[in-house]
Amino acid sequence: MAQEVGGEAEVMLMNHELQECSPKVSFPRLGWVNCEFAMDWCKKSATVGAAWLVRDSRGWIQEHSRRSFSSISSVLDAKLAVFLWVIESMTSLKKNKVVFVSDFQDMVDAVLHPIHWPALQFQASELRVALQDLEVWNLQVVVRGSLRGVSFITQSVNNLGLWQSYVVAGHPRWLDLLFVDERAPSL
Repeated sequence: MAQEVGGEAEVMLMNHELQECSPKVSFPRLGWVNCEFAMDWCKKSATVGAAWLVRDSRGWIQEHSRRSFSSISSVLDAKLAVFLWVIESMTSLKKNKVVFVSDFQDMVDAVLHPIHWPALQFQASELRVALQDLEVWNLQVVVRGSLRGVSFITQSVNNLGLWQSYVVAGHPRWLDLLFVDERAPSL
């Protein structure tokens, strides 16, 4: 049964790519968007701060969102909840060509190579089902330091008690300098 699941996943993933772990986020191709996402899990309170942001091919932030999750008892449960929320958000926003950018190496590997990750079979299956709602997608794994902007947003949940969820156009104004510096130079 595991070989059948692995074989089906390999066929399903033929049109999708994995961009190996890189030190920094690269901007997507024209017509695509990057969806950078991160989380901040607090074991003591079992809460998770999560955020995503969508960049166009010039590095401009189109939208971003923040959310909190409660009663999350493990980092693995936190990653699954956040990743599913991010995919659902991109589907709701009608993003058709999405590069998901995170530091969730284990989850990405489990989605792309389920036969090598039997302990994450449930999580990988849930993510693959959610990804089917998108036209085309890629997964990019980067080092956490490359996700500074979205990480600052996630930390605002647990560190500052900002529990209210939202989706808004552009980037948070309190991070203006960070995001303006990250954009590609105008031609």
